[in-house]
Amino acid sequence: MPEFAQFVALRASDTPFEATGRLFTFDLPDFDRERTVILMFKVSGPGNTRLQMTVNNRPFSIDFELDSSFTRPRSWHEIVDESNFQVGENRLIVQGGAGQGASPIVSDIVVLYHAKTP
Repeated sequence: MPEFAQFVALRASDTPFEATGRLFTFDLPDFDRERTVILMFKVSGPGNTRLQMTVNNRPFSIDFELDSSFTRPRSWHEIVDESNFQVGENRLIVQGGAGQGASPIVSDIVVLYHAKTP
């Protein structure tokens, strides 16, 4: 079965927002569950700030601490286990974790995945 790369740009993530538990819902049409997924986004914030992203109530798919180099927005991507995703009704929660600084600022979230063609 032929496959091709596909992406979903999450609505309302083009405007920077504070990572305080914001929820995004999205579908991945024709998603191939046997291939990895890449989650891309822009992030900024003060040092000692933690960014956590959870997909479909699984343990943290993304969990890292921002250092002082994140004071200006940086593009970031992470390979996320494909088993965290499904074809429809995905739920992504973006939050700041325990840290000494303010919550990180996130924008421009894009999900890259492989789609099967009929």
